Amino acid sequence: MLTKNTSHLTQALIDLLQVRQLEDFIFQGQCTQIFGSHLFGGQLLGQALIAASKTLTILCPAHSLHGYFLRSGVTTQPILYRVTVLQEGKSFHRRQVDAIQNGEVIFTAMLSFAVPEDGLDYHIPAPNYPLPETLISEQEHKQHILKDVPSTHQ
Repeated sequence: MLTKNTSHLTQALIDLLQVRQLEDFIFQGQCTQIFGSHLFGGQLLGQALIAASKTLTILCPAHSLHGYFLRSGVTTQPILYRVTVLQEGKSFHRRQVDAIQNGEVIFTAMLSFAVPEDGLDYHIPAPNYPLPETLISEQEHKQHILKDVPSTHQ
């Protein structure tokens, strides 16, 4: 159950991750001081993911994300996110996102979005094992098999 304070913090995080679209593939993210004047990496990842998702022609989930932290960012300036469309396919949509401050790329991410599809199912059903609480203890098991152990090994 969310408390009033937890709910407020959750909303603050949701607000922080939002980016404002400035041009077709340029977005701006705001900062907050969480750990002093340096940017928190999760914020860059989250805002890059949101920026990339806003360039999709169809809504689909991210299926892969690789991020590279190149330079330290600061919380005193907004972040520009430049999205490059790498592939606009039938099933996969790939993007590169560069986070920029002071004219320098501080973070870059490669993202892949995939349209959910049914595929081959190689999964076999799980065997029917007894519940743990129905099993005998290790000591009881040893007592049961002791009769089968040769006396030279007891």
